[in-house]
Amino acid sequence: MHRGADPYDPYSHSGMAPQFDGPLGGMAAAAARQGSTPSIEITEMSDEVLKFTLTNCHDSMANALRRIMLADVPTLAIDLVTVEENEGALHDEYLAHRLGLLPIDSRHVAEYRRRQECSCAESCVHCTVQYDLDITNSGADQRCDDSGDLPVYHTDIQPGQEGADVPMPVQPGQDEHGGILLTKLAKNQRIKLHLTAIKGSGRVHAKWMPVQTACFRRDPIITVDPDRMQAAPLDHKLRIAAACPTKVFRVDEEQEEGGTFIVEKPQQCMFCDECTMAAEELGYRDLVAAREDQHKVHFTIESTGAMPAVMILKKAMEILSGKVNELREKLKEIQMEQGGEGAEGMREGMDLDHDIIPDELMLP
Repeated sequence: MHRGADPYDPYSHSGMAPQFDGPLGGMAAAAARQGSTPSIEITEMSDEVLKFTLTNCHDSMANALRRIMLADVPTLAIDLVTVEENEGALHDEYLAHRLGLLPIDSRHVAEYRRRQECSCAESCVHCTVQYDLDITNSGADQRCDDSGDLPVYHTDIQPGQEGADVPMPVQPGQDEHGGILLTKLAKNQRIKLHLTAIKGSGRVHAKWMPVQTACFRRDPIITVDPDRMQAAPLDHKLRIAAACPTKVFRVDEEQEEGGTFIVEKPQQCMFCDECTMAAEELGYRDLVAAREDQHKVHFTIESTGAMPAVMILKKAMEILSGKVNELREKLKEIQMEQGGEGAEGMREGMDLDHDIIPDELMLP
């Protein structure tokens, strides 16, 4: 089948689309058009933040990783708050909501079962974690502020069950003010709560999300016709540069007669096409344009503190690999039911294990 030439598609100039057999041929073709095998380069890594670049990565894979980190990587979070006494200013529901959003150390979340999957009658150490919060402002605590109010932090929460390895609420980053502020108690006020945390994921409620941010962007490729731009009057160059809301361009009025149009901050491009439209309004077609580099994806992950950012990425990779394997098995079952037609084509057309989760992306 012939199709029109696409300057960004290496196959379009041949006039013939590459052929891939099997039910996943479309994804295989997309992977082939991306170029070589995907690879990963970590550019910044700490417990809270992970930045990395995926090269030769298809949009579907990048977005699948992002969505899995948001919705499918499990953590622990407080799900039930039993209020025995609350004399503070915050209502029970408001206080319970704040407690539910506390990040809990979930590095060993795999050791816990989801509540609905546990065989216990109500709760046990395999599916729940118990905590107690019992604090009274007697007026003698050194943490009391000038007005006599006692701040209550996440560090005041104590384990409600025996064991040395009870996962506790944590605070991401440096602890500057004693912890995450939950409420304040006036003199002689008391709160006594019993807290129950369970395993869950972000698709059920945001409190189980392990990330504050999981996003990606592509590099901009900005093209300018140098001869036509240099021949344009100075006021036209200034109008095109001023049209960019993120100040990607600059005009050096002193370097040459008529000024020099400079692409100064390409990474700030937001692909709004304001520069292109401004040039077209002045009568210049295809003078300046911005498009996405289809071969690189820059990821940024910010952890809530429940687990290190690199662990979130590893778990997302494992979940994505499991989903791909499940899809492959389902496809095999369907093909076997239909008499095996196309089964060989699927394997020839695309290696799911390698093309979607290549070895280079499987972190140690």
